Amino acid sequence: MRARLAPEDVGLPRHGARRTPGLRRREVAQLAAVSIDWYIRVEQGRAGTPSAAVLDAIAEALRLSPTERTHLHLLARDEQPLPLPPPTEPPLASLRYLLESMPLVAAYVVDFRFDVRAYNAPAAALFGEDFGTGAQKRRSHAVRGPRSADAQLDFGHRVARETVGNLRATQAAHRDDERLEALIERLRADPGFALW
Repeated sequence: MRARLAPEDVGLPRHGARRTPGLRRREVAQLAAVSIDWYIRVEQGRAGTPSAAVLDAIAEALRLSPTERTHLHLLARDEQPLPLPPPTEPPLASLRYLLESMPLVAAYVVDFRFDVRAYNAPAAALFGEDFGTGAQKRRSHAVRGPRSADAQLDFGHRVARETVGNLRATQAAHRDDERLEALIERLRADPGFALW
């Protein structure tokens, strides 16, 4: 599978002459965000049982088709992979139009990780202009700041508990999603979240 891809195909620069065509092991490891030593052990079948998330990262790095991804999971884990989540593309223009056509109601769209994908002006007024935007701002609806908690009278008892319950159900459906796991770990630092 490495032989059928060139570095340029995956957004990497080409460095020097190559004895064999395709990606180097180091490049696949870099794309899959794993160590080169670990990737070599996976490729040679000496890594034990890799996690489904790591196999999906390798499948993405190698640009495997859905059938090839399934075959990789069967070889490495002897099980079918979970279905891939839908891509986190920007919401359709028609969905944005629908949000904007509700000028009196705060409305927003979240994906399965509770990442805010789109929102209208009343939602920005209610939750703040930084709602759901930027790496340093509150990207996830599950991570609420004090302003949004104060705006909802029953936040601690109803909304927060509903969010925790929804996260639990989502985690069960997406057990190997590393970004979702990182979000949950970050939220566990909050005593209220841990209690609920």
